[in-house]
Amino acid sequence: MNGPSGLIKRQTLALLGGLPGALPQRPDAAQWAQIDAMAEQHRLCPLLFARARENADWQVPPHILARWEEIHRESAFSAMLHRAALRDLTEILDDAGIPFIALKGARLAWKDYPEPAQRPLRDIDLLVAEEMVEPAFACLIAAGLVMPDADEAARLAAAEHEKHLPPMWFARRDVQVELHTRLTDLPHKHGYLMPQLDSRVVMARAEAVLGPEYPRVPASDDMLAHLMIHALYNHRLDCGPLILADVFYLIKTGGIDWPRFWQNARSQGWARGAMLLIQLTERRFGPVGVDLPGDVRAAPEAVLAAAEESMLQDFETRDHVEAMTDIFAARSLRAMGAALIARIRPGEAALVQEGDGDSRAGRMTWLFRRLARLFTRLGNGRAHREALHATHMMRWLQS
Repeated sequence: MNGPSGLIKRQTLALLGGLPGALPQRPDAAQWAQIDAMAEQHRLCPLLFARARENADWQVPPHILARWEEIHRESAFSAMLHRAALRDLTEILDDAGIPFIALKGARLAWKDYPEPAQRPLRDIDLLVAEEMVEPAFACLIAAGLVMPDADEAARLAAAEHEKHLPPMWFARRDVQVELHTRLTDLPHKHGYLMPQLDSRVVMARAEAVLGPEYPRVPASDDMLAHLMIHALYNHRLDCGPLILADVFYLIKTGGIDWPRFWQNARSQGWARGAMLLIQLTERRFGPVGVDLPGDVRAAPEAVLAAAEESMLQDFETRDHVEAMTDIFAARSLRAMGAALIARIRPGEAALVQEGDGDSRAGRMTWLFRRLARLFTRLGNGRAHREALHATHMMRWLQS
């Protein structure tokens, strides 16, 4: 499989931003089918349906438009379930006296986007102070949430080495919940620089913009910083182009303390990343009205093109691309070796899944499957090309 072409990716990004005349050329039937498949992979269908309503000249094939409308309707219903779950979770944790805030989509869907359906949520991310994770976990378990894919060893390992516990399931609302103790991956998890955000500072500045019965959420500039670091440094943009819509609508809502934002970006080492994402957003959505600082280098065209390629990776090869990028973008031989070891060493949560609930039983299964996967993908040209794009982008961010 060669995967979608660069043209298909550019067409999809042009549709996402919805700028008049932005399509490089009108898609034919086969290209529309590829755009539709890519849009479903990256949760873009509800937003593309809203865009298509505003751009009748796109001439989206009727069967694809009808499918986007159905997914938009399902997303609206899912948003109702997530909002009800947010209210329930607020009551549960407030009654227990556990301070927390909700991250990312919990704010974006109801505060920043034109309508919640346009910003699908996979789960609800809750942030608590590190010393409160055990009381918060016990409280949620007592309220009926379950952790189906992890045993106790996996949960404790995640609390020590990851930014959140394994996913919990809130059956009453049919919603997944992630309990976070950090906003970013640990500094040495990847081979490249990993900027750090102070969870305590973000929690102290959080705002109650959704109403008293809902969680507080990060202030606008903290939210923008978290989105950018999460998408770029945690995920090398393989979380998809929805980040551009997130940045656009968040900036459009206003309330960002730009001097503080850029000061933090410089001091914490992610100013280039912020510049890159703002450039990418303006490239597809148009000017966002931000006065960009003159002392932060703008991304050259080659980096912008590599970033757009990275945003639309195929899910079939994404974990292989992620591993290769961590290794090839490493800042030193030592960092490269650490990244390689991290990729070979399985996490407790993965062992539980491989071992059918028992982390010890999964170790050999993990090893054989990991080696088989590695040899299969060494010959995958598409994964290599996508890894080179991501590596080029990550090296520029650190240069």
